[in-house]
Amino acid sequence: MTRLRDLEELLLSIEDRKSREYMEEAVRCYHAEAHRAAIVAAFAAAMDYLRRRLAELIQSGSGSSDLRRKFESIEKVFKEQKSFEYELIDVCEKSAGMLTPSEAKLIRSLLETRHLAAHPSGYVANAETARACVATLADLVLSRPLLLGISEAKLLVDRLQSPSFFPDSYDSVAAVRHEASRLHQSAYPALVVSVIDRLKENAEARAAAVDAVVPYEVGAARRNMVAFLSGLAAQSIDTQDVVARHARQIVETDSLSSDLVLLLESRPELYGALDELTRHRALATLRAAVSGSAARNALSSLRKLNLLTADDTVLVSSDFEYTDISLASALELDWPELHRARIERVLSDAGSSWRLTSAKAINSIQGLSDSEASKFIGKERALYPLQVSKGASWEARQLAEKGLSSRADFLDDLGRAMIDGPQDVISAQPDWSVLVDMIVASKRADLLANCLALWESPAASELVMPAEALSKVAANGDDVQKQRAQKLKSRKP
Repeated sequence: MTRLRDLEELLLSIEDRKSREYMEEAVRCYHAEAHRAAIVAAFAAAMDYLRRRLAELIQSGSGSSDLRRKFESIEKVFKEQKSFEYELIDVCEKSAGMLTPSEAKLIRSLLETRHLAAHPSGYVANAETARACVATLADLVLSRPLLLGISEAKLLVDRLQSPSFFPDSYDSVAAVRHEASRLHQSAYPALVVSVIDRLKENAEARAAAVDAVVPYEVGAARRNMVAFLSGLAAQSIDTQDVVARHARQIVETDSLSSDLVLLLESRPELYGALDELTRHRALATLRAAVSGSAARNALSSLRKLNLLTADDTVLVSSDFEYTDISLASALELDWPELHRARIERVLSDAGSSWRLTSAKAINSIQGLSDSEASKFIGKERALYPLQVSKGASWEARQLAEKGLSSRADFLDDLGRAMIDGPQDVISAQPDWSVLVDMIVASKRADLLANCLALWESPAASELVMPAEALSKVAANGDDVQKQRAQKLKSRKP
């Protein structure tokens, strides 16, 4: 009963009805212990299926002229009821790519067994040999779908226009894998070209949209086509190369610049497969669109994958520097130079004498998530409370009264800077009185001690002692700190 169940499971894996009927006959022969008949029937099923697969491939528009000529030769022999199996296996392996060399070799060996079983050779087939033949042919040949060509590829592009092509709950790469599995590899170039041609038509439809309102179906079709190209490039190195070879058409078509940006955002690895000239053109497109998040994300991914040269990185860093993007958006990117430049600008603005400038900068820093705030390095964290102390905005005063609120952990770095780099702290020219208020509000007695140590250091020898700040230290410190503050009050620069 175990063998019966195994062979019936093999039959269920065969979707083609005609092939399944052939194989059902082979299984019946096997269980009737007519093992030679089982081998012959199984091989008849496999050869018939391969011949029909090849015919379907030719009829769907794929295949070279050489493949067509060889197929016509096989069909002629078939109609004459002569042996065609060896030639068919060779063509499926070497011309059509339907079988790998190892698969073709195994099928040829089974063909020898089939000949022994079909002719009065004295060959005695046992159950294991028959079963192995049935199972192997079912796995290698009959359970595989018919592979279609160019005409099917064009129908697939038509289906991409439907908003429901990619279900929300289904991975797009897996969906592309499922769809592409029905196509012969020779149809992939035509498929990619067809998608790009339809993208061009879609771009024209978007440009002609009344009042710039793009119909939902048009926008959905565009997203589907870009996602399909991205998913196809993700299948293998070979499919990535196919997409890359034809992506030149996208790069060189101005109306598809936004589509290129979306494609490289979702599949940045594709950039590395482009030829050198096309890469430079693609990079120019991304740089021109750097004000948009998709282009910034794509550029960040390219750098993370080490696909940008040092010169490219310098150019893009310059583009980022002059682009008005928020601090949070900048910190989301994997671009340290951008982090430093944008943080430096925002810190400078935080201490501005212009109220709106100061308020905007402080709000942008306070609004960061913990992950984004972690992108600040030590000296930047130390500088922030110093800049807040100088800011002319109401937000700066409120923040000082709250001990720096959600960014109170930045005070740890200020404390270290007071000890390790007092000259840098003094050079920032903070409002010492407001800074002491901030430290008191944070309940950091250790930072009051650091303030005193800084004022007592040689770096502060030329500093005019901040009397109001010293009074606040004296009012909030311990007895020793009060004495030190009084002593500093009497010191002259």
